Amino acid sequence: MTYLASIQNVNLLRRGVLCIRYQCVLALIAFAGCASTPCIADGATPPNILVITADDLGNHLGSFGDSSVATPNLDAIAERGARFTRAYVAQPSCSSSRASFLTGLYPHQTGQLGLTHKGFAMTSNWPTLPGLLSDQLGYFTAVAGKLHVGPRAAFAFLDEWQKEDAKTWTDNAEQVAKVAASYIEKAEKKPFYIQFDLRDPHRPFARQRAGLPATVLEPGDVDLFPWTGKRAASHAEDTANYYNAISRLDSITGRLIEVLQRANRLDNTLIIFWSDNGPPFARAKTTLFEQGVRVPLIIAGPGVKGGQVLDELVSMVDVFPTVLAMSGATAPTGTAHYVGRNLVPLLRGEAIQWRRYLFTETNFHTPEQWAPARAVTNGEWTLIDYLGTGGEARHQALFKLRADPYNRRNVIDRPGHAKIKTRLQDALLAWREETDDPLLSPAVVKALEQISQNPAAAVPPWYNP
Repeated sequence: MTYLASIQNVNLLRRGVLCIRYQCVLALIAFAGCASTPCIADGATPPNILVITADDLGNHLGSFGDSSVATPNLDAIAERGARFTRAYVAQPSCSSSRASFLTGLYPHQTGQLGLTHKGFAMTSNWPTLPGLLSDQLGYFTAVAGKLHVGPRAAFAFLDEWQKEDAKTWTDNAEQVAKVAASYIEKAEKKPFYIQFDLRDPHRPFARQRAGLPATVLEPGDVDLFPWTGKRAASHAEDTANYYNAISRLDSITGRLIEVLQRANRLDNTLIIFWSDNGPPFARAKTTLFEQGVRVPLIIAGPGVKGGQVLDELVSMVDVFPTVLAMSGATAPTGTAHYVGRNLVPLLRGEAIQWRRYLFTETNFHTPEQWAPARAVTNGEWTLIDYLGTGGEARHQALFKLRADPYNRRNVIDRPGHAKIKTRLQDALLAWREETDDPLLSPAVVKALEQISQNPAAAVPPWYNP
C-alpha cells in the first residue's frame, strides 16, 4: 500500500480562506493564458518540445559561471535562448520536483511529498503537460529514463523507454541518441513532446561511461564546494566525478541536438533544460538552502529571444503555463489552483512587472527523512520556516543572500532585520493560504510524522488536498 492510499476518505480541518490582505504583497496570479497577445497564431504549427532533465545538477555550467568543466553544448543552447540565473525547484527532492514541473502545482498541492519508489504518489491524476498536449493538440508524447513520479496512470505518455530504469543507459550518449531518433521517427509529422530524464550527475557517480568524458578530471583538477565544510580525500574524488558526470551530460545534450538537426526538427523545437534539485552533497540536495533549490534553467527555440540572461525569480511551476501558452493548449478550469507565472513575456525580451517573492518547500525525501519546511525569498533575503518534528520545535531562519550566499548565518534575531522578517513571514503565510497548504493544520503535521516513526505502516486518513 502506498503512503497515500487511504487519503481520499477523510477531510481534516483546513485553512482554506484566502488571506486577502496579503494579495498585494504576494503578486501571485493564477494561470491566465499567454499575456496580452496570442503566443501562437491561428493555424500555425505548434512547436515541438524537447525537455532535458538533469538529475541533481546545481548551477555548475560554463554559462552559469563555473569554469571547472567545459559545457559547450549547454552553453550554446543558453546563447541561442534564455538563461535564468535565479530559477528554483518547488522541492529539492526528485519525485516531488518532477511532479511539480509537469503539473504546475506545488508538492503540497499534488500530494507528491516524497520519493515515488518509497511509496509516495500524487493524490489525484492532476492534468500534466504531456497529457494536455496529447489530448488537446494531438502531440506525440514520449519519455525516456527516470520519470520517477506517480501514480503511473497520471503520467501516461504515448511511448516510453525504460521509464524507471535510467541507471543502465541514459548516461550512454549513443544509446540516448538512438532512442531520440526513434521517437522523432515515430512522431512522423505530428508535433512532439519528448522528455529525456538523464541520470547524470546523480550518485553513484560514473567516472567515465562509454568513453565519456573523453578527458577525465582528477581530484586535484577541481576545487571543493565551499558550502560543504568537508575536506576528506573521498570528498575531493566525489567532486571530480560529479564534474565528470556534468561533462558527460553536456556531451549527451549535444547528441540530442544533433538528432534534431538531422531530422530537420531543430528550428521548430522548444528546448527546455533544467535540473530537479541541487547537487548531491551536504547542505544542498533535500535542503532549502540556495544550493539545494537553485538550479539551472535554459529555454531556447521558437518565440525565445536569443542571448538573454534573466535574473527574475522563476519557479519550475512556471514551466507548465509557459508550455501551454506557447503551444496553444489550455489548463482545465476548476481542477487546481495554479499560481505559476507564464514566462513568455520574459522569453520574448519584454519588460514586465515580475513577482516579488518566490516559494519553496520540503516535506519528505524517504519516509524516514521527514523535514517539513517552507521558504520564501525576494532575491536578497531568504526566510525558512522549519515546521518542527518530534525531536525539533518549530523555528525560523533568516539569511542575507548577498553577504551569506551559502546560508550559514541565521540573522533572524537581529533587531535591525525585524521589518524584512515580518514582510517575508507575511508573504509566506499568504502563499500557504493561497495554495491551501494542508500543513497549516497541526493535525496533518502530526499525522505525517507517524510515517517517519513507522515507515512500513500504512498511513491513517490525514490528507486531502
